[in-house]
Amino acid sequence: VLPVWKLLALQVLPERVLNAIGLKSIFNEKTIDNICHNLKGVLKAREHLVDNSTDFLGVFMRSKLGPNEPQPNDDIDGEYSLEMKEKTFDNNMSDNKKLTEEEILAQGFFIYFTAFDQISNVLSFCVYELALNPDVQHRLYEEIVAAVDADGEIGYDELCRLPLLDAVISETQRLHGGPVKYRRIPGREFPLGDTGIVVPKGQPIEILVYAIHHSEEYFPNAHQFIPDRFLPKNRHNIKPYTFMPFSAGPRVCVGMAFALMELKLALVHVLRRFRFAVHKDTKVPPIIKTHPVMKAPKTMYLSVEARD
Repeated sequence: VLPVWKLLALQVLPERVLNAIGLKSIFNEKTIDNICHNLKGVLKAREHLVDNSTDFLGVFMRSKLGPNEPQPNDDIDGEYSLEMKEKTFDNNMSDNKKLTEEEILAQGFFIYFTAFDQISNVLSFCVYELALNPDVQHRLYEEIVAAVDADGEIGYDELCRLPLLDAVISETQRLHGGPVKYRRIPGREFPLGDTGIVVPKGQPIEILVYAIHHSEEYFPNAHQFIPDRFLPKNRHNIKPYTFMPFSAGPRVCVGMAFALMELKLALVHVLRRFRFAVHKDTKVPPIIKTHPVMKAPKTMYLSVEARD
């Protein structure tokens, strides 16, 4: 749990005051040192390798070289890989900037921290909603059983071809996403649709994702769990840039593919073995922790039954 007073102090106190009281971060210094030590070890091990990977360290290491320096042979496969190259490297590095090791470590720590809590929260809310919606849970179970092999394993390609699993995760992220806001600074003046409002160049803009995800204008019956809205046959009804659990555009979260793969694998293996149902102590709506940047369940009681 983040110490809220540290978060507020780091936002409002001048640097000299923070130095005087010895406050550098909201996190435990030992935790930071351990994670950074591990990240440095991975960076060093991969420094002289031909790294074609599209995980965040692979992308950051290519960014560290800069766009005008020799790159490894990165003829990589996959739609997401191509998207990552275009969005992360070409767009963000177009100004000839390089990432320092300190910047790479900072981004790595941030991804590690956010992924650890956010994935567990999404999984909790996923099984919660499936317990409340047994018909959806049964349909998803049938989809999973049809996709796994005789040993109960599932390959990456099959994992990417489960539309209801995608829809359940997307709807959970929409309905139970945290109070996240994205800040953008426009590089030029532009009008806001037909509102008559013109945003000047350099004016910071904050995008309140929670409000957009719960807007009846964009998501009818916005406070209901309706995963079918994200199925391929219905997804065209979702307006661009109204569903942004990982941000969107050139600044899309570099850990998106990893997070989604973790979520899908976890749900496949859990739902294949267990059935979730409402318990007598299940709270509707769920009791939520008070937290400045995350939406996490305080308590969650569900009945869990092993499948035959």
